Amino acid sequence: MKKITSLLMLSLITFMGGGTKAFAGIGEAYNTADWTINASSTAPISGNEGGINFAFDGKKATYWHSDWRSDKTSPKWIVIDTKNPKTSLGGITYLPRQDSDNGIWLQYKIYVSNTPFENLTKESVGQLGTTNLKKEGSLEKNRELKRISFDKEEKGQYILIVITEGNGDNNGKHATCAELTINKFTTTANVTYQYQFEGQIKKEITKGRTSSIKSF
Repeated sequence: MKKITSLLMLSLITFMGGGTKAFAGIGEAYNTADWTINASSTAPISGNEGGINFAFDGKKATYWHSDWRSDKTSPKWIVIDTKNPKTSLGGITYLPRQDSDNGIWLQYKIYVSNTPFENLTKESVGQLGTTNLKKEGSLEKNRELKRISFDKEEKGQYILIVITEGNGDNNGKHATCAELTINKFTTTANVTYQYQFEGQIKKEITKGRTSSIKSF
C-alpha cells in the first residue's frame, strides 16, 4: 500500500510558565543603633566624607572613607560588636560611595565569632586563617548596591569585614562606604521567575498515523 504523507503547519504558538523559588540568605536589616562599630582608619570629616557612622546613617550621599593621609595600603577593616552572641546573620549589603569610584571594595572577607577581634594590624588581619571566615569574594567596580549572603545561617556577637583590596588612586589604596547593613538570616527569600518559548508545531499526517513535531 502506498504511503501518503503530508505536513500541516499550524499557527505560531507560545508556551509560557513561571514559578517562585525560595533561597536562604539575606533578610531584614538590623537596627545597629546600640552596636559598637569601629573602622581601621577614618578620614577627617569634610563635607559628606568622614567616620564609619556615615555608613550607618541611612543617607546615600554621606560615606565613610579610610584615612587617605596615613593609611595608604590594603587591607582596611570594620569591626562590629552586636552585643549578642546569638545574633543570627544572613549576610550584608554594601552601597559604594556614589560620587566617585575611589574606595570601592574589590575583594573582601567576612568573619563572625564570639571572641572579640582585638589589637588588629595589617599583618595580623592577613594571618587570621579560615576558622571564623564565613564569606570571601570579589565585587565589581561600580556604584551599584552589593548583596553578600552567607551560605548558611551564622551566629555570633562579633563581625569583622576586611576589605582586602579597595579601588585606589595615585595617593594609595582606599576603602569607602555610603551605606552598610547587617542582615538577619531568612529561609524565605523568594525569587519569582517567568519563562516563554515560541515556535511552530508541524503536524505530520501519515496514513494511519498522526504525530506532532515541535520546532523552535
